[in-house]
Amino acid sequence: MHNLDSQLMDYISSKLSWALDIHDAGIISPAEAWTMKEAASEWLLDIYTNREFIIADYCNSIGIDPQLLFDIETIPVDDPNYKPSHNCLK
Repeated sequence: MHNLDSQLMDYISSKLSWALDIHDAGIISPAEAWTMKEAASEWLLDIYTNREFIIADYCNSIGIDPQLLFDIETIPVDDPNYKPSHNCLK
């Protein structure tokens, strides 16, 4: 998703005593490299743990039924006559 990397950098910067964040990158003290790694791992694990809620919330915000994403296996991709419907849009 757009802007995810800059949000991660903002989160990491909040955990460090000193960091110069530049959009989606940053300059940190080598002494805080381990803290940075722990903060990034914590944030990414939180996203992974809550991924279904995050995806559903995103789909709802743009008017798509999130259940259709979780039922993706039901789409007959090998059927040359399959025509996708617009039923996923509200």
